[in-house]
Amino acid sequence: MTATERMTQAQVAALLGWGRDKVRRLTANGTLPALTDPETGRPYYLRTTLTAWARRMGELHAERGAA
Repeated sequence: MTATERMTQAQVAALLGWGRDKVRRLTANGTLPALTDPETGRPYYLRTTLTAWARRMGELHAERGAA
């Protein structure tokens, strides 16, 4: 895992165009895929996982709109 793959909540918020509170909320309720740093207990995110998740959410949204 490279450092560029690992993202903080602030970086995720900027990537997705959301506020940090929304990222925190979606992480807490399990909507947003996150891992926990064993040393700090803080969540972190993998860019590849997030982009796949966002792509899938877009596909689901498109499917619902077409139905």
